[in-house]
Amino acid sequence: MTPIRIISPRAAVAVLIACTVTILLFVIHPRLGVRDVDGYAYIMGARSLHLGHGYRSLTGETFNHWPPGYSLFLSVFSGSLVAAQVINYLAAGIAAGFLYFLLRQSEWSWQAACGLVVTLSAGFFRLMASAVHADVLTYAIFLVAICSVARRPESKKLLASLLWAVLIPVKLIAVVFIPPAAVADIVASGEKSKLLFRGYLIPAIAAIVGTTSVLVFNHITIQAWIPGSHGHSTLRTLSADMRMFVVSIPRELLFGWHGSVAASFPRFAFPICLILAAICICSLRPNPRRRWLIVYAVSCLACSALLLAVRHYDTSVRLVGYGLLVLLAGLRPAKWANLSWLLYGVASLVTGLANAMLVNSLGSADPRYSYLAAEVKPYYQGTGPVATNSFHILDLYANIPSEPVTNWGEAAQYETFLWVTLPSFDPGASPVTPMEHPGTDWCEKQHFQGAVLFYRCAGPAPR
Repeated sequence: MTPIRIISPRAAVAVLIACTVTILLFVIHPRLGVRDVDGYAYIMGARSLHLGHGYRSLTGETFNHWPPGYSLFLSVFSGSLVAAQVINYLAAGIAAGFLYFLLRQSEWSWQAACGLVVTLSAGFFRLMASAVHADVLTYAIFLVAICSVARRPESKKLLASLLWAVLIPVKLIAVVFIPPAAVADIVASGEKSKLLFRGYLIPAIAAIVGTTSVLVFNHITIQAWIPGSHGHSTLRTLSADMRMFVVSIPRELLFGWHGSVAASFPRFAFPICLILAAICICSLRPNPRRRWLIVYAVSCLACSALLLAVRHYDTSVRLVGYGLLVLLAGLRPAKWANLSWLLYGVASLVTGLANAMLVNSLGSADPRYSYLAAEVKPYYQGTGPVATNSFHILDLYANIPSEPVTNWGEAAQYETFLWVTLPSFDPGASPVTPMEHPGTDWCEKQHFQGAVLFYRCAGPAPR
């Protein structure tokens, strides 16, 4: 009797990869980083939504620069930082597993597929997942959708398009995911217009609803369809955006290292990984049976470029690298490069593990900042925001509204100032801005290990 095969070997390996990546992230990054304003906004926005206060900071500042979808998801949980860690690490594992499955579907050898997946998991996916960002979740769902249309049955194409539409309130860049699929259907498959219209009618409606929901949310909360933080593009910004995209490919996609590459370890690892990457890339050839993926990838990159005509945005490969991953799946490595892909994966894995062990990537989430915020909390009188030379560590860990300043002139309008003397432990972030000791206008209220709390000397010290 022939045994029933419940899961294919490729799928089994993909599941194993997904589980391994997720577990490894919990081991090497036990604490999630908050490295920039994006992470701060997602976490504080989630807490504000959880309490029913809207999508805003403790000082009332709206977070409309970022779509509310990711924070809305986190707001379901009381601990938004822990929820973000679990979601991101699971998403990184899913992205890695589905990428492997997609590559094997596209006739990559297991050696080459493992090499590329290990490379991206150790660098690109790891760096996105280890900070509070919505990107890795978007990549995971995007790759799930791409895998579902690899053989292009009608029902699964509809599912993929709906998944892309749902992503729009999470990452606005998702507005470029559906149009390239229609272009690929026309160019690569020669699909008739009637079938094309019928196949994309529901996804188009869903995408319009998703986009409109974000625009209406903006208009209700800030009385503007598009936040002013998304500036208009000019010839100068377009040129800079193109350079940023090109430069970010070797720096973020091919060699994932948080921090300066001038340090001792990456100074040697960087050229080795890039040489191996160049050899591997030279082995790629177009796969005639994956023409749909190639057309989709090129169209996706083109749509991302056209989006710059609407508003200026960050064009690093972290934000617009979706088309590049699909392009890789549309190509096929030559057999002679199998060993090169494996070596590239091993070199990237060693680099990623060294990066996790040697470099602080926590940003404002470093426990020394959270301990400081906890010490300051009993001395806060609740009379308004505290000016500080740190980036919102009081908001994140003590629920105290703060206003980051970079000089004493900016602090003059506030009654209380927390002067943080701890350094910025993360070389890729700036949680603390160095400032000199304040002048005679400020009086010391309380010393802490790594900070001093000041009040203005114009009146008696607050109790």
